[in-house]
Amino acid sequence: MSVLLGYLHPRSVAASFHRSLLDLIAHDQTHGRHLNQWMAVKAEALGIPDGRNMLAQELLDSPSEWLFMVDADMGFAADSLDRLLEWADPIERPIVGGLAFTKRETVSDEMGGWRWRPVPTIYMWQKHPDGKEGFTPRIHYPWDALVRCHATGGAFVLIHRSVFEEMGSGHWFDRVPGKDGHLMGEDLSFFARVATMGLPVHVHTGVKTTHVKDVWIGDADFWQSFEAKPATDTFEIRGDYDPVTLAATTGLVDDESPDWVLVTSHRAVFHPGWFDHAVFCAELYGAEVVQVGAHALVRTGWLDEHPDDWSEKAQADSKFQYAAAVVE
Repeated sequence: MSVLLGYLHPRSVAASFHRSLLDLIAHDQTHGRHLNQWMAVKAEALGIPDGRNMLAQELLDSPSEWLFMVDADMGFAADSLDRLLEWADPIERPIVGGLAFTKRETVSDEMGGWRWRPVPTIYMWQKHPDGKEGFTPRIHYPWDALVRCHATGGAFVLIHRSVFEEMGSGHWFDRVPGKDGHLMGEDLSFFARVATMGLPVHVHTGVKTTHVKDVWIGDADFWQSFEAKPATDTFEIRGDYDPVTLAATTGLVDDESPDWVLVTSHRAVFHPGWFDHAVFCAELYGAEVVQVGAHALVRTGWLDEHPDDWSEKAQADSKFQYAAAVVE
């Protein structure tokens, strides 16, 4: 299989991309020698559709079979191309992407920035309860598996030349309006055209990448990324809770002789490892009460002695706030 490696850049490349590209080329020299040629295109934000169109045209003007399109802010393993080629097929799997992520800004952080979360670029065409429809990212994905989808991003994807030939124009990545009337991105516009052709799209979640993004990092990010040692204490829940997400905690529920009591005023939804975090905070700061979002985790002995004081005490001392945002 002969491959044209093409990438877009805004006049510079990320250090992770530079290192990854060198490693990939070195790997290819001793493992199959699939890389037949390469092309770099300078493309600022508004020029990305034209840049991707240029890469597609270069493929068609060349003897190469496949376009390996990679953006200059991506990081990837040296054998990534080989792993994509293992699954790629001109008929059955003419488009195979790696596992990539984009950044979705969610709500204001009240300090001029935004809270954000990573979103996998594995898109399904969905119709939503409000009547709107369009490409929607999956909220989860299977581990190390080939996933059938309707679209992926253009930042790390292998495409067979027959896709561009069958599409039959030089405007493969020109932006088109979605169902809401707004222009879709150049990559989703391309996959909208692919959908009309009935061609299959796949992403392999075992071919992992990184993506350089500017973000706002704060306290909540720290707690969501911090890995406390697994808790061995037990707890009881007093209040309403979601039994499905309760399995996300490593703590054990024990209604008979709990070490802690989680007091909730409304339905609690559990994040993975929240109990580990809470117990860690309690041990680190000598706390009897730990604020966990809108709830409180209270040591059983202290609660027995102060049945009416835990709420006031939890709010009075900032050291009990360290586990905030680990339970919604």
